[in-house]
Amino acid sequence: MDYNEFKSKALLAWQTVPEEQSEMYKHHYLAMADEISKIAQDPVTQEEKDDPNPIVEQLESQSDVKMDTIISNNSFSTKSKFVKLLTESEMVSELAKKQYSSSDDKFIAMVHFNSSKNILIDVPAGENASINILFACPNKPFSGQIIIRVGEGATLNLLEFTTLQKESEKQTFMALLHEVTVEKNAKAEINIIRNEGKNSITLNFYKAKTNEYAHLKTNILYNGGGKIRSRNNIICAEEMALNEINESIASCDPQKFDMYTHLLNDAPKTICHSETKALIMGTSNGYVKGFAKILKGAVGSRSYVEERGLILDKGGYINLIPDMSIDENEVKATHSGASAPIDPNILFYLMSRGLDLKTSRQLVVNGFFGQILSKMEKTDAKRMSMALIHDKVAFGKFGHVPKIEMNELWVSDVVPGQSIFGGHYKYR
Repeated sequence: MDYNEFKSKALLAWQTVPEEQSEMYKHHYLAMADEISKIAQDPVTQEEKDDPNPIVEQLESQSDVKMDTIISNNSFSTKSKFVKLLTESEMVSELAKKQYSSSDDKFIAMVHFNSSKNILIDVPAGENASINILFACPNKPFSGQIIIRVGEGATLNLLEFTTLQKESEKQTFMALLHEVTVEKNAKAEINIIRNEGKNSITLNFYKAKTNEYAHLKTNILYNGGGKIRSRNNIICAEEMALNEINESIASCDPQKFDMYTHLLNDAPKTICHSETKALIMGTSNGYVKGFAKILKGAVGSRSYVEERGLILDKGGYINLIPDMSIDENEVKATHSGASAPIDPNILFYLMSRGLDLKTSRQLVVNGFFGQILSKMEKTDAKRMSMALIHDKVAFGKFGHVPKIEMNELWVSDVVPGQSIFGGHYKYR
């Protein structure tokens, strides 16, 4: 199949495939196909100036984080030898390796057809890489694919930050599709921070496969976007593989979100772990859906789906839908979901010690996100995530980069080697 044929099939899938195909979740999803179609069809009256330099300068001055790769609609620059912009002919050779087909999902097919930037991050066997990527896009649609390969025995530490160059009253969308493969004995941490504006539809698709003795940790923060749709597929393909994904959502008016994570243990002694924490402010609302499957023969495997929601205001709500399918007896598997408003007794206690209501709420939020953010090993990603959430709770702002002041930010420590099942009531 050539690239044009692949894109033609992708366009057909975008035009014909239903928005939600899962029998389990098709009654619990956030519709947005019609909005995206309308945005894509709107004529561009004036070409936007594509200059990412101002947002790069702002980000680096506010956070002290140096970005080595800058990507926008019409530009690409990198200082990393591991990052490459793929040409159309090079994409042809990638089609046979793709984990996502053009018909996997209606919106994935849309990304395949519209992708303006195809990025390859390739860390050869035995190499060590630390990469910071900025997606700085103007207020017009953007679709891109990021293919990540970590070779045998290699290590990767990646920070990917996404934001708009400027906010606009015009609605747009930003869609990124990730395909990650971590080979034998390799280790990778991938940190993704989405920070679009309130009029942006945020789409994130993430499929990650770990092979024998490989370890992959993925940390994702959704801070921006008026409507957010995420689809994660986490696969432990070979023996002793570990694949962990941690999602944090900070949602305020007018945000709505639809998150789905699918875990698959496909080999003996593998570990899949998904943790999602969502903060609900104002009248924002959304769905968090997690499904874990352990296949027959995956003896000694472990799988865990955890979903938590914290509701700050009466107008917000969240639907948590964890589920599992287990085809093997000799495994450990559990799922849990819980959401609640802040306990007024906690606020009363904090305020009785001299704190005002705003500060008390902020402390509770810090504690809610503290453990999941502490799992980030990359310090820059952790600091940026903490600052964005703090700014969101304090001022209700998103889509911009606040000054990072660490004196008001903290996270709890994670005990090295601590079992992900240790705190669950089934395994106490």
